[in-house]
Amino acid sequence: MMCLPNYSAELYLLIYERYNQMTYSLFYRNVKSYDMFYKNQNNIKTGKDGEQLAATYLQNNGYTLLDINWRHHHWELDIIATIGKTLHFVEVKTRTSLLYGYPEEHISAKKMRHLKNAACHYHYLHPNFKNIQFDVISVMIEPGDEPVIYFIEDVYF
Repeated sequence: MMCLPNYSAELYLLIYERYNQMTYSLFYRNVKSYDMFYKNQNNIKTGKDGEQLAATYLQNNGYTLLDINWRHHHWELDIIATIGKTLHFVEVKTRTSLLYGYPEEHISAKKMRHLKNAACHYHYLHPNFKNIQFDVISVMIEPGDEPVIYFIEDVYF
């Protein structure tokens, strides 16, 4: 059996208050993380919806889809498609409002570097394609409106 030291009641109260101060911030952070998890799930759903719309758009325009959400390590290519003898690596950006700008404006230099690295590896695994091209599809899904798709071909970065 464990014996507690013989402290005064004031000291026990102080220890109890300090413990609550330390654990409250941990609890509050977990509540925020819990909320962020559900917000993140909504963003994932929006992204998946945008990728599905983009894939349908490409198929309707004569592209053959090879892969969707192809991954290698931490790199990801949203859509890999072909038309003719050209291999297309398509990045899809989706937004539900223009509050933070157009979707295509949110492709960072780091993301571009990751796209190039992933494309190099995919091309290494599939060397039968001689021509490659990077494209961007911007999807706006505003509630109550028809989705708007903006296709930017042959993006250089």
